[in-house]
Order: sequence, then C-alpha cells, then structure tokens
Amino acid sequence: MKKISLKLKLTLLYTFFMALLTCASLAILFSLSNREVLSSTQSKLENRVQESVEYIALRNGEIRIDSDFYSVARDVYLSLYDSDMYFLYGRVPHGFSQ
Repeated sequence: MKKISLKLKLTLLYTFFMALLTCASLAILFSLSNREVLSSTQSKLENRVQESVEYIALRNGEIRIDSDFYSVARDVYLSLYDSDMYFLYGRVPHGFSQ
C-alpha cells in the first residue's frame, strides 16, 4: 500500500464513495417507484369495485346483476362471491383458480 501514490489513493477513495452514493440513490428510487406502482394498482382496484356497485341490485330477495358487470374494464376482472367464498358471477382471469 505504501508504493501507491497519494493521487491514486484519493482517486480510488473518490470512486468508491461515488459508486456507493449511486447505488444508494438507485435503491431509493426503485423503492419509491415500487411503492407508487402498488399504490396505483390498489387505487385502480378500489375505484373499479366502487363503480361496480351500481351493476348489482337486490330485488325480491334475488341478486340481479347487470351485464356490464361481466365486462373487463381497465384490466380489472370482477367476480362476485357469497359470504362462504362460493363463486356466484363474474370472470376469473385465465390461470387463476376459483
């Protein structure tokens, strides 16, 4: 280590800290973008479910479901289940089990 010049030592130290700062910045950016994607997806799902309430009506003790409930909007599939998680109506994406 004694034979390495001071200029080279400082360059290596500077390079190490710049690489460390770059990695930390990228980690923060990836973490924030991941949270934003999750938040956006959750918001989209909540809005779609709230909008779908108008397609369901209860008449004479029977559930009446409008045909618009069956459509896929904004890449969200809607499914209706009873309290025992028995599938009643809707669509399930290919590859998902009911």
